[in-house]
Amino acid sequence: MRVIGFFLIYFCVFNVWGNAVKDLGLEQVSLLLDSESHGYEFAGFYAAEMKGFYEEAGLQVEFRAAKSDVNLADEVVSGRATYGIGSTWLLNARQKGKPVFVLATLFQHSPEVFVTLKSSGIKSLDDFYGKRIYLPSQPDYLMAYLHKMAIDPSVFATVSDYHGVDDLISGKVDVVGGYITDITYKLEQLKIPYRVFLPVDAGLDFYGDSLFTSESEFLYHPQRSKAFREATIKGWQYAFQHPEEVIAYISQYYAPKLSLDELRYQARILNKYLGSEETEPGYIYKKRWELIAENYKTLGLLAKDFSIDGLLYRVDQDKVDIEEYHTSITMIIFLIIFFLVISAILVVLLLKLKYQQKQQMMLYEKLEKSEQNFRFMTDNTADVIWSMDIASGRQTYISPSIYNLLGYMPEEIINQPYESTMTSESAANFFAQLSEAIERWNQGTLTDIRQVMEVDRVHKDGHLVYTEVVTTLHFNSEGNPVSLIGITRDITERKKAENEIRSMAFKDPLTQLPNRRFLIDELQRILGQVTNRPKHMALLFIDLDHFKPVNDQYGHEIGDWLLIEVGKRMQLNVRSSDIVARIGGDEFIIFLPIISDENNAITIAQKIKDNLIMPFMIQDGTKIQISCSIGIAIFPDHGDTANTLLKKGDLAMYFAKASGKNKIQVYQDSQADNVTDKDIQMRLFWKKGYECGISQIDEEHKELFRLTSEVISEMMHKEITPVEFQNKFAEFMAHIQNHFEHEEKILSDCEYQELQQHKEIHKNLVARANTLYSDVIKNKITVGLLIDFMIEELVRGHILKEDRKFFYLFRNREKSFNGMDI
Repeated sequence: MRVIGFFLIYFCVFNVWGNAVKDLGLEQVSLLLDSESHGYEFAGFYAAEMKGFYEEAGLQVEFRAAKSDVNLADEVVSGRATYGIGSTWLLNARQKGKPVFVLATLFQHSPEVFVTLKSSGIKSLDDFYGKRIYLPSQPDYLMAYLHKMAIDPSVFATVSDYHGVDDLISGKVDVVGGYITDITYKLEQLKIPYRVFLPVDAGLDFYGDSLFTSESEFLYHPQRSKAFREATIKGWQYAFQHPEEVIAYISQYYAPKLSLDELRYQARILNKYLGSEETEPGYIYKKRWELIAENYKTLGLLAKDFSIDGLLYRVDQDKVDIEEYHTSITMIIFLIIFFLVISAILVVLLLKLKYQQKQQMMLYEKLEKSEQNFRFMTDNTADVIWSMDIASGRQTYISPSIYNLLGYMPEEIINQPYESTMTSESAANFFAQLSEAIERWNQGTLTDIRQVMEVDRVHKDGHLVYTEVVTTLHFNSEGNPVSLIGITRDITERKKAENEIRSMAFKDPLTQLPNRRFLIDELQRILGQVTNRPKHMALLFIDLDHFKPVNDQYGHEIGDWLLIEVGKRMQLNVRSSDIVARIGGDEFIIFLPIISDENNAITIAQKIKDNLIMPFMIQDGTKIQISCSIGIAIFPDHGDTANTLLKKGDLAMYFAKASGKNKIQVYQDSQADNVTDKDIQMRLFWKKGYECGISQIDEEHKELFRLTSEVISEMMHKEITPVEFQNKFAEFMAHIQNHFEHEEKILSDCEYQELQQHKEIHKNLVARANTLYSDVIKNKITVGLLIDFMIEELVRGHILKEDRKFFYLFRNREKSFNGMDI
């Protein structure tokens, strides 16, 4: 007993003396940075090193840059790194059972934002639908922002292969999430307009970078943790007051590839997020952490009963540490006495063994009861719980709820291969992901043992069941994966809802025909094929003749009914492989993915034309008569891209309409190359009979005829850039507005009684012109609709009809108006 006691005392004394000797030198610690690049976001740490604050604290610090796939919490908790840089995602890590401990809050506001180019057309988070978005490795703050704004991440594609801002500029990615300084500097240098979406605009103002460690590090080395914290805060204070000195140090030792200008830019931006003069770096406000946690709970990112107790460093922590130190010393003394007593009463070990046996029996009974409870839960849960032997691929357990899911009793499929109830595609995907997970485990990635995937299952009666499967790898004592535990849930209703939403995005809401977006996607898909692409395809551009009078005479309700019936007739005259799409207004496109030659397309177009000229009868027996003009573009004769075929088909349709309506016109190169500006101008030839008697108005009308002819010529017969077209149309609109102002002034001087109504017509014409122009630029409508408006509504309807009402003010006799030469 004396020997044992002496050994224990010697061990304690030697251990204390060893630590004291170690304290005489610098303690080695490491700091894990949450980025692979060394920038100004870590300025305080570099300043602490530069000014010797860490050395004064007895520490020698190694800075490690973490790769994007490294889990910072795991690295610190495991002891592979002493300290790390995190943010509010530490709440989530804490909830998952990782004993992280926040030492200091360095950034009082988070600099994480979403950035997109203004040229992308994305003006709000609602425009993220269908876009490609990059998220950082710890996206909790940005995900909370999306959740707060009711944006489901499933509506956009998450990009993992991201190589920096160049991907945003080149269009490989539409939106980038992350530090504002990492994204915007190059855009500023290149003077590329961009748009920033700030979570604070949604009421989310979370902490940014925080210094954290593990509970065990703080428990066993409280003085070291405090020293590191205080030296770091001094470093940030120094960096905040002497940015140029710190920038020069970073550039020389840590970021030689970054220019001084970029580091100054980072400093200027990030200093806004550090806090204010009233809030110094490192200050921890427990109430704000609680509010952030409540936000996470509201957004469903934390459990309702989650508490931040034990997460944060307190200013009075020293007092607590001393009390815990005294408690630890007391415990050590107690343990020494305890072991001495135990060593003195070895004779009672037999009694102790009997007691332990009794305890084991009680534990066995407890485990048996626990297993019964677990069995009750698995047998009665709605989800299917199962296990599979990896080596054989056979199921070793499956809960009774399999009957409700697939119609099988457990004994019918137990010991069967797991893929026996899967579709072949889902089975291949399932086992591919399982193999990848096992391979990652064998290569040393020890945390990726949980997988979530969607699996299509086949019900016993043959119908398809969509399921979501969550699996977890289990290992033997040697660390080798031997079994798979899974939970399968029915998501059929969710998939139906998703398919309905997806269908809505590609259907015209009135006719339920495919819309323009679906047509273009399908056309581009087939054109993108190399081996299976047909030799010939065709696009039929169909514009209804005399549809506007139907709307004017019978109302929009009958007009909508007529569009639906037109769509039905078209579908009756095409093959099941053909696509009938409504692209807007009274315009339709029929896509013929397989034709033998041009005559094949003309034959189908003739059937459509003949069918649509037959009267439509409404409920009261009234017959409605319309016709259609059809333009045809053939692949590959008229183009091998979707954009070219759409342009040329539209042009052919307009020539069919302009040549007398109810015609079929196949695109010809002469339509774009051989028609001169003079030919087009003859379409709007000015006659003396159009004059009203006031020279200013007449001269402006003549100029309007000329500009209209010129704009139409540009739209129909020249390949112009959007900028050239914009300039030409801007000149046209400027003349219209100036003319309207002059005309209104003259009519006011003449006390024209209907001047107010005339002004309203002017206002509506300008608004209509701008709307149609915007839709043409965005490819929402074809240029044919804009041309029709300019000729029919602006020139014929207004100048040659509406303006005639005030001619009596300027002359006594009426002139003859026989209409334009079209």
